[in-house]
Amino acid sequence: MTKNLFRLLAPLLFLNQAVVAQSGWEDTDRRIMALSSDRIESIGELGWLINQNFSDDTQKVRAMYVWLAHNIRYDTREMDELIREETDAEITVRTFEKRRGICEGYAGIMDSLCEIAGITSYMVSGYTRQEDQVDPLPHAWIAAKINDYWYMFDPTWGAGSVVNNRFQKEFDERYFMVPPSTMIRTHMPYDPIWQFLKFPVNHKDFRLGQTNTATIKTMFAYEDSIRYHLSLSRPERLAQELRRIDAAGEDEALEIRKEYLNQALSVEILNAGIRRFNEATAMYNRGAERYNDYASLRNKYPNYKPFIDVLEKTLSEAAESFISVNDILDEAQFTHPDLKRNASVLKRNAANMLRTIEQERKKL
Repeated sequence: MTKNLFRLLAPLLFLNQAVVAQSGWEDTDRRIMALSSDRIESIGELGWLINQNFSDDTQKVRAMYVWLAHNIRYDTREMDELIREETDAEITVRTFEKRRGICEGYAGIMDSLCEIAGITSYMVSGYTRQEDQVDPLPHAWIAAKINDYWYMFDPTWGAGSVVNNRFQKEFDERYFMVPPSTMIRTHMPYDPIWQFLKFPVNHKDFRLGQTNTATIKTMFAYEDSIRYHLSLSRPERLAQELRRIDAAGEDEALEIRKEYLNQALSVEILNAGIRRFNEATAMYNRGAERYNDYASLRNKYPNYKPFIDVLEKTLSEAAESFISVNDILDEAQFTHPDLKRNASVLKRNAANMLRTIEQERKKL
């Protein structure tokens, strides 16, 4: 999502940021614009060039923001698509290669460049509000830690605006290095941890334009919450965000996000089940291989008494593998009927092999 024309012209009160944006960037902007976009073939190459040409983190994020605004065009053909089959990484690479994309592409490239520069950053998902009008469509921007302070960057809105469904390129530096307490006036993360505010604004107040954090009484340890969030697996992160959004109440923008989270969580659970099934299959094959080793040795040497220790060890290793098959399948969650059926068959086959092994042990 990008700005509409009336948003571009809106007299927003980014007072602190305006002073920073209007002074001291001429040299940085000139140097990053001198780099030929046509010759830069990858995000990694662009990141290397930024590291080579700029010394401190503030200059580097400025170079990223300016480069994106001048070299990536907003793709209006994608602007209304809420759910895509591509991953975030695929969207990022495609946006860079084609030099066009939507907010996820802009933010994804800047997030990747920050990683190359050694700058802590996160891609934030949410929705927006300007001129007393809320746009519930999903939007993405960047939070980056510069000199121990968190700042917000919206390279999509920095690139221009959409007028009559056509993108008009016009550099806007108001969304460069914005303090969280200012960004919350126009950009609302779905999840409160990404507001980077000790006193987060709720969704109802955001819709009403009541974003003065000085009036909010509930203190929030967002740094601790982010650390815990990042320690979780991706399915756990999705489930935790879904829980926090559910607690926020009903809202059109939140319903869109909840639909996405539910679908993404279903995909993650399905993929996790596939990975566990493949792991169990590999373990089953390992057990079958060890059992075949046992059978081959037993058939080759009818007088197997000198090899009894080897035979017993081989059977034990086979049994351990088949037991592991059951453990893996018992811990897994299978949501697809075919996967659930195949897992049931695999578990039954493992049980049969364990019974066969026990019978062979009695013969030794």
